[in-house]
Amino acid sequence: MKKTLALVMLAGLMLTGCGSKQASAPTETAKATAVAENTIEVPDVVGLTLDKAIDQLKDIGLKAHATDVDEGKTILIKKNWQVASEDPLAHAKVAEGSTVELGVKHLTDETPTPTPSPTPTQVAAKVVAPVAPPVVKAKPVAPPVVKAQPVAPPVVEAPPAVAPPVYSGIICKDGYAWPGTTRRGACHGHGGIA
Repeated sequence: MKKTLALVMLAGLMLTGCGSKQASAPTETAKATAVAENTIEVPDVVGLTLDKAIDQLKDIGLKAHATDVDEGKTILIKKNWQVASEDPLAHAKVAEGSTVELGVKHLTDETPTPTPSPTPTQVAAKVVAPVAPPVVKAKPVAPPVVKAQPVAPPVVEAPPAVAPPVYSGIICKDGYAWPGTTRRGACHGHGGIA
């Protein structure tokens, strides 16, 4: 009797398990059909700022999750971040309400990211800072050394040497040369004969 009771219970359990599978099969098929009818094409949001990308995804019924792909920084102000990658890729078909993983870079990062072509709702403003010419430092140049020609002192010509006159006459004390050769009365008024 115990064996019979055990067989009856086992048979009942098996029938219950089969019945539940049959009842759930149409429900899963209905869900698969509903998902196929509510698929959305993922838009291309690479290059947009994070705030605009999230708005665009929400508008069509998708969720977004963003992660810094360079340094793992915390995202505080969404407009300061630019979308660098998306998963699933653009134009993929996903179910409504699916989450799109966005890889973002901070706008101050120096690595360039591709710029998407602007749509009519975007205004492309390109600001170009003027580039200063390179600074060229001039090497100091010494003035050329000019050797001065030695200057000879001016030549001063001495007056021609004049031989003292040979005078055979009388010289007075005041230096007067008496024209006569006789001593008598010579050098009178000139202080006498020298």
